[in-house]
Amino acid sequence: LANPPVYPLVLAGLMKVLPFKYEVDLTHSFWSIPGGPEPGKRVFYRYEPDFLIALFNQLLFLAAVTGVFFLARRLFDPAVAWLGSGLMLGTELFWRFSVSGLSTMLLLLIFLGLVWCVVLLEEEAREPKWGPWGIFVLAVLSGAVVGLGGLTRYSFGWLIIPVLVF
Repeated sequence: LANPPVYPLVLAGLMKVLPFKYEVDLTHSFWSIPGGPEPGKRVFYRYEPDFLIALFNQLLFLAAVTGVFFLARRLFDPAVAWLGSGLMLGTELFWRFSVSGLSTMLLLLIFLGLVWCVVLLEEEAREPKWGPWGIFVLAVLSGAVVGLGGLTRYSFGWLIIPVLVF
């Protein structure tokens, strides 16, 4: 496969749930602007599916910022959590990726899930809370998250090596 299948599958599910209108709308002011070749005409401005996909990616970005906040608060203290999530929220590169329509925001969220799994795995190895199967379940979950990330962007699959070493 030339393109990994997870992000197109997520977008296909989004397109089934949201009311996507694929025809170009020249009647509403949000989707078009005045100034066509004839007086009173409007020209194409925004394409609704692209706008909704960008909005979905921005929601993924805000979920990633929230994940960074809770992860930093768990590992460090609230000041570090606020600083980390504030810096992430203020990074222009993340905002550009959030409106690009690429799988970067989904992959960032998957990576944060992997970090959560590894943190929980380390805590379970240090102080067992979930019995004899806790480490095994968290190891399988970590592998599944790496597999999901690898099916989102193939190069993410290389993270299986440090996860196996851990």
